[in-house]
Amino acid sequence: MLSLRRKRDSLPTLLCLVLAAATMRAGSDSRVWPIPDWAVATPESQGMNGAKLEKLRDYLEKQQTREALVIRRGRIVGEWYWRDAAKDTKLPVFSVTKSLSSTAVGLLVGDGKLKLDQSASDFIPAWKGDDRKNITIRHLVTMTSGLKLEEYGYFFTQNQVQLSLAQPVAFPPGTKWEYNNLACNCLSEIVSKASGEELAEFLQKRLYDPLGIKNAAMDRNGGRTLAYMGLRISARDLARIGYLFLNRGMWNGKRILGEDWVKQATRKSQSLAPIYGLLWWVHTDSKEPDDPPDSYEAIGLYGNYLCVIPSQDLIIVRLIGTGSGQATDVDRFTMKSLALAAIADGGAQIAK
Repeated sequence: MLSLRRKRDSLPTLLCLVLAAATMRAGSDSRVWPIPDWAVATPESQGMNGAKLEKLRDYLEKQQTREALVIRRGRIVGEWYWRDAAKDTKLPVFSVTKSLSSTAVGLLVGDGKLKLDQSASDFIPAWKGDDRKNITIRHLVTMTSGLKLEEYGYFFTQNQVQLSLAQPVAFPPGTKWEYNNLACNCLSEIVSKASGEELAEFLQKRLYDPLGIKNAAMDRNGGRTLAYMGLRISARDLARIGYLFLNRGMWNGKRILGEDWVKQATRKSQSLAPIYGLLWWVHTDSKEPDDPPDSYEAIGLYGNYLCVIPSQDLIIVRLIGTGSGQATDVDRFTMKSLALAAIADGGAQIAK
């Protein structure tokens, strides 16, 4: 694995973070928005080295990537497609879906229809009669619910949401972190009950449409939207999600998602697994000195990635859809390192 440790003749990371925060507070009029589509610029015009960025391209091509984007300062500076993929090609991104389900919860928290520390049994009455009544929505979005971990036979179940809601408690909520797909899938029911709509319809109306996302769809099972996987989306549209988060929930002068939610979702959420936020992978406590502590990712099987680095005004998307195993996966630290190495000014200049 390529280390993220590299020399920089730049301002310290903390100062970069301060500059980035000042940029975000400067107002939406100072930003470039992908309306109706992303602006495209040369790497050099956005403080990046095109020749060095080609090293990232070569790495991604070798790993059988199908779609990849690098966006800096709101402009596409690197865009590559392989193996018959194109700008509007939707690819399955597997567990990247979880970060979208988390966002649905965040929207409802902003609406006052959900609270992180309320019992999930308020929306799942069957849980009120046993130990599951102690499971909160926070437990579900931090993977600490304590629900039984099922093996992958549930892929063939006719109603995965129903199966998810029927899982018993295996250990006390909040005492163990465990990556649990069916536990996450319970959010489909909670979002539906709280919003009065299926998860897919709710996200379409409250997230996809406002952001101009055209090439996205969510899989269903037994008529219910899957919350842990099933999103199919293009790289350009997935990058819009990253840009919303990079801009702390603002979109072209309008607040779409609460700033406090963005902060909570993309930072360490508990001490059991410091690498995890609210269904986002985070680097708050990263041991790599050059791994920006404000960076975070939505990650899916086979190396489908949405990486956001606010302090560098940088978004990286890598999609493969369905891969064939480890040989087609991408190490996200290598990918981030190659992108960071292409920043000609070391990231010191955070432009508006």
